[in-house]
Amino acid sequence: LFMKFKKYLLIIMLGPVMAFAQTGTPPEAGLTPQNPFYFLDRLGEVLQEFLAFSPETKIRIQIGFAAERIAEIQVDMKAKDVDAKGLSVAQSRLEEHLLKASKLISEESKKGKDVKEFSEVLKDEFEVSKKVLELSFESAKDTLENEREQVKEELEAAKKSNNTIQTEALKLKLEELE
Repeated sequence: LFMKFKKYLLIIMLGPVMAFAQTGTPPEAGLTPQNPFYFLDRLGEVLQEFLAFSPETKIRIQIGFAAERIAEIQVDMKAKDVDAKGLSVAQSRLEEHLLKASKLISEESKKGKDVKEFSEVLKDEFEVSKKVLELSFESAKDTLENEREQVKEELEAAKKSNNTIQTEALKLKLEELE
Protein backbone atom coordinates (compact mmCIF):
# COMPACT_ATOMS: atom_id res chain seq x y z
CA LEU A 1 0.00 0.00 0.00
CA PHE A 2 2.82 2.41 0.90
CA MET A 3 4.61 1.70 -2.39
CA LYS A 4 1.43 2.46 -4.36
CA PHE A 5 0.96 5.71 -2.45
CA LYS A 6 4.59 6.62 -3.00
CA LYS A 7 4.25 5.93 -6.73
CA TYR A 8 1.18 8.17 -7.09
CA LEU A 9 2.74 10.90 -4.99
CA LEU A 10 5.84 10.75 -7.16
CA ILE A 11 3.77 11.14 -10.33
CA ILE A 12 1.86 14.09 -8.90
CA MET A 13 4.97 15.88 -7.66
CA LEU A 14 7.15 15.27 -10.69
CA GLY A 15 4.51 16.21 -13.23
CA PRO A 16 5.44 19.90 -13.46
CA VAL A 17 9.17 19.14 -13.63
CA MET A 18 8.73 16.55 -16.33
CA ALA A 19 6.47 18.88 -18.32
CA PHE A 20 9.18 21.55 -18.18
CA ALA A 21 11.85 19.08 -19.26
CA GLN A 22 9.75 17.98 -22.24
CA THR A 23 8.33 21.32 -23.38
CA GLY A 24 11.19 23.62 -22.52
CA THR A 25 8.68 26.10 -21.12
CA PRO A 26 10.14 27.67 -18.00
CA PRO A 27 8.18 27.28 -14.81
CA GLU A 28 6.53 30.16 -13.00
CA ALA A 29 8.49 31.68 -10.16
CA GLY A 30 5.83 30.75 -7.63
CA LEU A 31 6.83 31.86 -4.17
CA THR A 32 9.94 33.99 -3.95
CA PRO A 33 12.38 34.13 -1.00
CA GLN A 34 10.69 37.31 0.28
CA ASN A 35 7.39 35.49 0.72
CA PRO A 36 6.79 34.30 4.30
CA PHE A 37 5.50 30.98 2.93
CA TYR A 38 8.61 30.33 0.84
CA PHE A 39 9.49 27.48 3.19
CA LEU A 40 6.50 25.57 1.73
CA ASP A 41 8.04 25.84 -1.73
CA ARG A 42 11.32 24.52 -0.34
CA LEU A 43 9.50 21.70 1.49
CA GLY A 44 7.85 20.62 -1.76
CA GLU A 45 11.21 20.53 -3.47
CA VAL A 46 12.77 18.47 -0.69
CA LEU A 47 9.90 15.97 -1.06
CA GLN A 48 10.41 15.81 -4.81
CA GLU A 49 14.11 15.15 -4.33
CA PHE A 50 13.38 12.47 -1.72
CA LEU A 51 10.90 10.68 -3.98
CA ALA A 52 13.14 10.70 -7.03
CA PHE A 53 14.89 7.38 -7.46
CA SER A 54 16.48 7.29 -10.88
CA PRO A 55 19.50 9.47 -11.59
CA GLU A 56 17.77 10.79 -14.72
CA THR A 57 14.80 11.98 -12.68
CA LYS A 58 17.09 13.56 -10.09
CA ILE A 59 18.95 15.43 -12.84
CA ARG A 60 15.70 16.64 -14.42
CA ILE A 61 14.46 17.80 -11.02
CA GLN A 62 17.63 19.81 -10.35
CA ILE A 63 17.47 21.41 -13.79
CA GLY A 64 13.79 22.24 -13.23
CA PHE A 65 14.56 23.76 -9.84
CA ALA A 66 17.35 25.82 -11.40
CA ALA A 67 14.88 27.17 -13.97
CA GLU A 68 12.50 28.09 -11.16
CA ARG A 69 15.28 29.95 -9.34
CA ILE A 70 15.95 31.92 -12.54
CA ALA A 71 12.26 32.85 -12.68
CA GLU A 72 12.41 33.92 -9.01
CA ILE A 73 15.43 36.12 -9.70
CA GLN A 74 13.62 37.72 -12.63
CA VAL A 75 10.58 38.46 -10.45
CA ASP A 76 12.78 39.88 -7.70
CA MET A 77 14.68 42.08 -10.13
CA LYS A 78 11.43 43.49 -11.54
CA ALA A 79 10.19 44.34 -8.05
CA LYS A 80 10.37 48.02 -7.18
CA ASP A 81 11.94 47.41 -3.76
CA VAL A 82 14.54 44.74 -4.48
CA ASP A 83 15.53 42.71 -1.42
CA ALA A 84 19.21 41.84 -1.65
CA LYS A 85 18.79 38.96 0.81
CA GLY A 86 16.03 37.42 -1.33
CA LEU A 87 18.19 37.71 -4.42
CA SER A 88 21.15 36.12 -2.68
CA VAL A 89 18.95 33.24 -1.50
CA ALA A 90 17.64 32.62 -5.02
CA GLN A 91 21.14 32.99 -6.49
CA SER A 92 22.73 30.56 -4.02
CA ARG A 93 19.94 28.05 -4.54
CA LEU A 94 20.34 28.37 -8.31
CA GLU A 95 24.04 27.58 -7.97
CA GLU A 96 23.22 24.68 -5.62
CA HIS A 97 20.81 23.10 -8.12
CA LEU A 98 23.19 23.48 -11.04
CA LEU A 99 26.01 21.99 -8.97
CA LYS A 100 23.87 19.01 -7.89
CA ALA A 101 22.82 18.36 -11.49
CA SER A 102 26.45 18.60 -12.61
CA LYS A 103 27.57 16.12 -9.93
CA LEU A 104 24.80 13.68 -10.83
CA ILE A 105 25.75 13.85 -14.51
CA SER A 106 29.40 13.29 -13.64
CA GLU A 107 28.54 10.26 -11.49
CA GLU A 108 26.43 8.73 -14.24
CA SER A 109 29.16 9.38 -16.79
CA LYS A 110 31.69 7.56 -14.57
CA LYS A 111 29.32 4.58 -14.53
CA GLY A 112 29.53 4.49 -18.31
CA LYS A 113 26.02 5.79 -18.97
CA ASP A 114 25.24 8.06 -21.89
CA VAL A 115 24.69 11.49 -20.36
CA LYS A 116 25.17 13.57 -23.48
CA GLU A 117 21.54 14.76 -23.47
CA PHE A 118 21.72 15.83 -19.84
CA SER A 119 25.09 17.45 -20.34
CA GLU A 120 23.68 19.51 -23.20
CA VAL A 121 20.60 20.50 -21.18
CA LEU A 122 22.77 21.47 -18.23
CA LYS A 123 25.13 23.44 -20.46
CA ASP A 124 22.14 25.23 -21.98
CA GLU A 125 20.76 25.89 -18.49
CA PHE A 126 24.08 27.44 -17.44
CA GLU A 127 24.02 29.68 -20.51
CA VAL A 128 20.37 30.62 -20.03
CA SER A 129 20.89 31.37 -16.35
CA LYS A 130 23.93 33.49 -17.15
CA LYS A 131 22.05 35.47 -19.81
CA VAL A 132 18.93 35.88 -17.68
CA LEU A 133 20.95 37.08 -14.72
CA GLU A 134 22.94 39.49 -16.89
CA LEU A 135 19.77 40.90 -18.46
CA SER A 136 17.96 41.09 -15.14
CA PHE A 137 20.82 42.91 -13.44
CA GLU A 138 21.30 45.19 -16.44
CA SER A 139 17.60 46.03 -16.45
CA ALA A 140 17.61 46.73 -12.70
CA LYS A 141 20.73 48.86 -13.12
CA ASP A 142 19.08 50.87 -15.91
CA THR A 143 15.94 51.35 -13.81
CA LEU A 144 17.96 52.57 -10.85
CA GLU A 145 20.01 54.87 -13.06
CA ASN A 146 16.84 56.39 -14.55
CA GLU A 147 15.36 56.85 -11.09
CA ARG A 148 18.60 58.41 -9.89
CA GLU A 149 18.59 60.91 -12.76
CA GLN A 150 14.97 61.79 -12.06
CA VAL A 151 15.72 62.37 -8.37
CA LYS A 152 18.70 64.56 -9.32
CA GLU A 153 16.43 66.70 -11.51
CA GLU A 154 13.85 66.95 -8.72
CA LEU A 155 16.63 67.87 -6.28
CA GLU A 156 17.84 70.69 -8.53
CA ALA A 157 14.28 72.00 -8.86
CA ALA A 158 13.81 71.83 -5.07
CA LYS A 159 17.07 73.71 -4.53
CA LYS A 160 16.02 76.42 -6.99
CA SER A 161 12.69 76.85 -5.22
CA ASN A 162 14.46 76.96 -1.82
CA ASN A 163 12.35 74.07 -0.52
CA THR A 164 14.70 72.78 2.20
CA ILE A 165 12.43 69.98 3.42
CA GLN A 166 12.03 68.54 -0.06
CA THR A 167 15.73 69.10 -0.77
CA GLU A 168 16.76 67.09 2.29
CA ALA A 169 14.26 64.32 1.49
CA LEU A 170 15.55 64.09 -2.07
CA LYS A 171 19.17 64.05 -0.86
CA LEU A 172 18.34 61.07 1.34
CA LYS A 173 16.58 59.32 -1.52
CA LEU A 174 19.56 59.96 -3.79
CA GLU A 175 21.91 58.48 -1.17
CA GLU A 176 19.74 55.35 -0.98
CA LEU A 177 19.85 54.98 -4.75
CA GLU A 178 23.61 55.39 -4.80
